[in-house]
Amino acid sequence: MDANTVVSAALNPGGIPRQALAAARARGVIVLSEAVYEEINEVLARPKCAFLKDLVVEISRKNRQI
Repeated sequence: MDANTVVSAALNPGGIPRQALAAARARGVIVLSEAVYEEINEVLARPKCAFLKDLVVEISRKNRQI
């Protein structure tokens, strides 16, 4: 899973990237490399994506508890 797919999935709930993310998750745990995780954080730090950061952090916390 690359950073673009994760960010696109967050931006467009009905899009193909969200469907791909959901399908991957249904098959098991999604593992991201440190580089991909850092790229996601860099994108979310951009002013136009700031509204997504809290959502992604909350989802991440919930998934770690599962």
